[in-house]
Amino acid sequence: TLIILGLFTNTYAQEMWGISNSNYSGNMGVSLNPSTIVGAPYTYDLNIFALDIFLENNLVWLPASDKILYHAVYGSSDAPAVVVDNFSGSKKSAFVHADILGPSFVFVVDKNSSWGFHTSFRSEAGILKVPYGLNNFGIEDNTFSSGSTHTFSVPHFSAAMMSWAEMGVTYGRVIENSEQKYIKWGITFNYIKPLAGMYINVKNLEYSTSDSTSNVHNIDATYAHSTSIGSQGGPQNPFAGRGCGMGSTMGITIMHGHSQRAYSLKKAADDLQKYQYRLGVSLMDVGLVRFNSTSDARVVDLSSSGATFPNNLNNLQFGSLQHFDTVLVNKIGGTVSNRPFNIWLPTALSVQFDYSLSPHWYANASVLNRVHVVANQIARGNQ
Repeated sequence: TLIILGLFTNTYAQEMWGISNSNYSGNMGVSLNPSTIVGAPYTYDLNIFALDIFLENNLVWLPASDKILYHAVYGSSDAPAVVVDNFSGSKKSAFVHADILGPSFVFVVDKNSSWGFHTSFRSEAGILKVPYGLNNFGIEDNTFSSGSTHTFSVPHFSAAMMSWAEMGVTYGRVIENSEQKYIKWGITFNYIKPLAGMYINVKNLEYSTSDSTSNVHNIDATYAHSTSIGSQGGPQNPFAGRGCGMGSTMGITIMHGHSQRAYSLKKAADDLQKYQYRLGVSLMDVGLVRFNSTSDARVVDLSSSGATFPNNLNNLQFGSLQHFDTVLVNKIGGTVSNRPFNIWLPTALSVQFDYSLSPHWYANASVLNRVHVVANQIARGNQ
């Protein structure tokens, strides 16, 4: 990983796709397309532990001139610089995906059906199109000349993040089995235990800031949270459940030139071409999680047509998120309430295409595009 990061000045991240598209992907392929386990060339697949981390953003980076690889190998007394974008006119986004896949099992019943069971811990975050105008709203120290005033208008943007434990069951079956057309489908049902969650929905924000004060002319925004650090009493058990949810991933795969002999468990099958080409389509992570009001679920509605407070918000002192909610409402205006709220899963539509160059070599092209329809939904990074 260090070598790859050092060789390229620009790199693009992706989730665990290399192994997910394999004919032997097993538990690694379920999250991308559950139908991959059907008719697989093995009897069972047991996973003990796997880790997948994905990060993509256009806001923060490490300069190539710092030679991260060189200093990692030979050591250096200088810490690498973390550069924050100068907030040019472009909108900024960030996406985080972390998946710890625990004990999981796939069992191929016969050539027509398969079952799977998995456990995992996931953490997802998506911030979509944060506008330039938000820069000075308590994010950076303002250094304006005395007496000058700068006005900003922030259009709609949203962000959502969540961590949860997941337990799921997968089933798949063959629809049609012939050499010219081989079709199989699979579906996963997941029970979700949320550990922490938060979303932000800024519908409108207009404000001005000077060398000493900020003045909110108009704001219409909502944010909600439920975390282990939410209560006044201090941190709670981070693994305590704060609600429940359900999710599902479903997929279908079509093969042309499918060879049943190549999928047998005999060693000679390794040298046979399994198919000519393969097309998979899947809808990933459809579902939602509900955070209960009895577990520090808080919803803050900010609304004001005029509020003035000293610059800037990042100097606020608070001992808990609940305290922060109160301070923010007192300064800007709005209401705070303990009530349930929902967060939708990071839904995405994916298409995978394989072409078999030989029994051992394949060319693959895969696309994943987020399906983001509401503000309280985690946005997934397009790949």
